[in-house]
Order: sequence, then C-alpha cells, then structure tokens
Amino acid sequence: MKQVYIIQKLSDCTFKIGVSKNPKQRIKAVQTGNESKLKLLATYPSEYAHKIERTLHRQYSHHIGEGEWFDISLVEALSFDENCKKIEASIDFLKKSGNVFI
Repeated sequence: MKQVYIIQKLSDCTFKIGVSKNPKQRIKAVQTGNESKLKLLATYPSEYAHKIERTLHRQYSHHIGEGEWFDISLVEALSFDENCKKIEASIDFLKKSGNVFI
C-alpha cells in the first residue's frame, strides 16, 4: 500500500510531502541530491494516498518554497497525521455518497 509522507529539511525547516510505497527508501533518494540533513517525520498509509497528497499540496500551495518544499510551521507539519485522517474521511464520505468526482 502506498503511503503519504512528510520529510523535514533540517537546515531551513521546510517540508516535502509526497507518496511512496517505501518512504524510508524515498528519503534516501531525496537525501542523495540534498546537502541538508533530512528527517522522515511521518507516514500515512492509505488507498487514497495520491488524493491526500494532492489535497495537502493545494492546502499548502501558498507556502510553496523551492521545488516541492513547503515553508509551513512545525505545528502544521506535526498535525500531518490528523490532517491525513480528516482528508481520508472526507474522500471516503464523498465516495460512499456517490460523488462522481472521487
């Protein structure tokens, strides 16, 4: 199952949100091209991983930094799991309600 992940760049406290089947392997790949130390903060497994990722990217679009790194607060980053659960519940509700866009 795919997982949504959040990675913290420790040098400037920016965050990357993405999807991977293996987030630990993904952070190694991202670390290779990055001078700053990276930390995998959290993962959230879901059948809706890509939809959750897109929703989070839209939610934080006004905080976009360089590349796909988001300049969000640590408080926002630490509420990642809670945000993913809320988004997943909304998607599930819309799907069960017969929404054709889900």
